[in-house]
Amino acid sequence: MKLEHPLRESSVVVVPNNDGSRSISRINFGKKDFALELENEGAGSGAAAGAAK
Repeated sequence: MKLEHPLRESSVVVVPNNDGSRSISRINFGKKDFALELENEGAGSGAAAGAAK
């Protein structure tokens, strides 16, 4: 997603899931005018489980 103003530092936006876990919903890149938005597919998604192996 395009940002109007670049952020000074990199950061992430974390949202709570219904089961109490948390998911990253956006990654902001410092000094860049864009961010990466992630779609939440729910807790226990295959990608998260596969990354832990």
